[in-house]
Amino acid sequence: FFDSYIAAWEDPRLGAASLEHSVWNYGQNGVAHGPVQRNLIIPAMYCRTLDILGDEALARRTWPVMMEFMRFWFADRGDGRPWRDGNGDGLIESGASGDAAALSPGTLIHEAMDETGYDEIPIYSAGFTENRQAMLADGVEFDWPSRTLTVTMLCQNCLYVASARIMARWADRLGNAADAVWLRGEAERVAGRIRERLFCEKDGFFRNRHWNGEFSPVKTMTLFYPLLAGIADDAVTARLKEMLLDPKQFWGDNLIPTVSRDDPTYCDGLDRAGNYWRGNCWAPTTYIVYLAIKEAGWDDLAAEYARRVSAQFMEYWRAHGHAYENYPPEGKVDHRFLYVQLWGGRELRYVWAGMMPLCGLEELFAPE
Repeated sequence: FFDSYIAAWEDPRLGAASLEHSVWNYGQNGVAHGPVQRNLIIPAMYCRTLDILGDEALARRTWPVMMEFMRFWFADRGDGRPWRDGNGDGLIESGASGDAAALSPGTLIHEAMDETGYDEIPIYSAGFTENRQAMLADGVEFDWPSRTLTVTMLCQNCLYVASARIMARWADRLGNAADAVWLRGEAERVAGRIRERLFCEKDGFFRNRHWNGEFSPVKTMTLFYPLLAGIADDAVTARLKEMLLDPKQFWGDNLIPTVSRDDPTYCDGLDRAGNYWRGNCWAPTTYIVYLAIKEAGWDDLAAEYARRVSAQFMEYWRAHGHAYENYPPEGKVDHRFLYVQLWGGRELRYVWAGMMPLCGLEELFAPE
């Protein structure tokens, strides 16, 4: 979906074809049994791509699948349980849809970790072993009856709220009144549950929460997603701005690290340099945080953030023609260590890297 969005800027026909094919991938076997990665930024990027294309016929053809995607999370999977509300608290956990009788435990756990697309992020993972085998973080289990991880995800719930709201605007445009009502109702319901369940009074901001009631101590870039969902009050917004601008946490020339620099799990992977989702800067999440900054109304900060992110991309594009899968959280790309098989690394040319210079372009002209 990021690739479709990038293509739509340059070649609307290619962007439209890419978007329709991406939606088809989730619809051909149903959302539950489609691609494992179901990050809830997908509906938002779908709508932003439609905003650029302005193609209502494409929107009508693809709309049913995207509504299925939105309804999937809390829908009955056929045994009286929702697909992804494992503990029944009205919020989303990451999980697996595979057949527990047919797949190994490791495969199911890895599928649950991959659903966000954040692989071995320390919210729920202790990191990769060889062959990318899943290891659960301390305090996190795989709940077999629900087939979900036992940590309620701030990222997926905030993105659900944000996506429901942007989808509702397209429902209005298409005249789908019932869908618009449902989407706005879901946005308000889940936003309320996030405020009730995921706000940490002690820290003054929202956090991931284990089923035993304890908040996850891990600080990742997803802490800024409540800004995109519009659920942070003035005090929380000020606290998040302070955290974002602190170079000991998230700020710097390399944006945005997936893990705060003062977190014990920062760069604790096999390469000790941010391997995969334990520090590295990833274009999709860098862009999501850019949208969150814009939603917060920090226009001057958004401009500086976009300048730094664009410069980070252009340095390597100009010198080498490289557009990396991810970028180091500090320092330069080590060209002696680019891609290590089986447990992650850094591909040389990855289309979604184009989301980084798009932060700069969107300071000049954007779908809004």
